[in-house]
Amino acid sequence: MKFFRKKRRHRRIDRKERNRRTLLAVIILVAILGISLYIFENTKKNVYYGNYVPPTTNVDNNYTPTNFNSDIVLKLPMKIYGVVGHKINIYFDNVFLTKNLTNYEIQVDSLIGSQEKNYWTCTPTYEGEFKVKISAFLNSKLVASESTTLFIKLATAGAGKVRKCLFIGDSITEAGAYTQELLKLQAANGLKIQLQGTLGKYPNLLEGRAGWTLNQFYSDPDSPFVFQRKFDFEKYMRVHNFSGLNYVFINLGVNDVFGCSSDYSVNKVTAKYLSDLDEMVKSIHKYSSSIKVAVVITIPPNSSVAAFKNDYKKQTLTRYTRNNFIFASKLLDFSTSKEAMNIYAVPVNVNIDTYNGFYNAVHPNESGYKQIGQSIWYWLKSME
Repeated sequence: MKFFRKKRRHRRIDRKERNRRTLLAVIILVAILGISLYIFENTKKNVYYGNYVPPTTNVDNNYTPTNFNSDIVLKLPMKIYGVVGHKINIYFDNVFLTKNLTNYEIQVDSLIGSQEKNYWTCTPTYEGEFKVKISAFLNSKLVASESTTLFIKLATAGAGKVRKCLFIGDSITEAGAYTQELLKLQAANGLKIQLQGTLGKYPNLLEGRAGWTLNQFYSDPDSPFVFQRKFDFEKYMRVHNFSGLNYVFINLGVNDVFGCSSDYSVNKVTAKYLSDLDEMVKSIHKYSSSIKVAVVITIPPNSSVAAFKNDYKKQTLTRYTRNNFIFASKLLDFSTSKEAMNIYAVPVNVNIDTYNGFYNAVHPNESGYKQIGQSIWYWLKSME
């Protein structure tokens, strides 16, 4: 009996040890899973897809990534363009991202132009370079501030010269309205513009396709630039007997990020967009390194909530405004300070009135299209 009791005591000790070891293993496993989940959640937000690597510095070595989670975000292009005798605007809603801009006091500092309630405006009387600083204050405290340089050229700049342009875009380009405004302006101001493309009606030729994304132009078999499953700009020019091209304007982005429902989705789509754009630019420059590639910064949407409810019930004004702002900001980062590579940012987004310049949620009306055409015209003048 004594031997039997001693043996059962050892069994109880072995069972306790097994239970202790099992509990310890479970605790360690849970800890490992928790750490792994934390790392995944905090790195997936910053992951970039494709070959595009965001810039770490810009021309003045002071570039810092934009924090889109701040209560208020200000994003100005480094350069804005204008022409003597023609109005240029910076609409505050287009350069700020915040829930309610009316909560802030906006201040513009510049030697030229004037500040109105919702925008800064200027009709230059002479050429030159001018600093424009925009700041936001909350309860008298500075919360955001950035500066840009306004480059003003004479209306006669480039007089007598001929420049050939190709516009690639979605329905905003397909409409042919801003390119028609460009043709109207060139007829009165000396610099002659000739448009190339397989669509449109001469002389208003273009490559605009409603509903298209940049990736479709880059890889879709129906793209006019895709041959044997490859984007081949040289073959596009040869097949259509085009020559002497000076500028390629790429004006896309609305369809690319319109349906995104989170910042993560926007970042993923944008990274793919910029990777494809980089390859398109390489193909264009393989054909001719002298061609200036103009990256048109995507316009913001209509400021009307009702416009989204009426036209696009599956997307909201708040969500798409954020999508557009993040996308346009990264597009600016991609194209800024690459002029030595013949890549330029054309900031049409700052000069369109989102209250009076749209006929539906994302498409401009006649006034809005004119503002886009004017912004492109100002940029073209700056190249002369």
